[in-house]
Amino acid sequence: MPLTERSRHKLYETFTDLVDDEKAVEEMLSYFPARDVEEPVTKDFLRAELQREIGTVRLEIGTVRLEISDLRTEVQQMARNTQIWIISTGLSLAGLTLAGLTFAVTRFA
Repeated sequence: MPLTERSRHKLYETFTDLVDDEKAVEEMLSYFPARDVEEPVTKDFLRAELQREIGTVRLEIGTVRLEISDLRTEVQQMARNTQIWIISTGLSLAGLTLAGLTFAVTRFA
């Protein structure tokens, strides 16, 4: 359990008076963290945090894969529609050209 600043200061004063060696007291108090952030991380805690983060990243990757798949399908459909439009427009123009030629031949022949 971390020491409060008040408790830490009181221990420092008391032990400094008893031991008369500030460096030794500081070294001893260094084994007692002053705040939670100074507590060392255990391997189990770190492993659990990493697994949680990895799970989150995997979920996000799965979501992005689905979005990419949907976009790929949409682009393929647009490409098919464009091909159909180009072919039908070309055939229509060819038909108009043929009709125009037929008209010209019959009219001026």
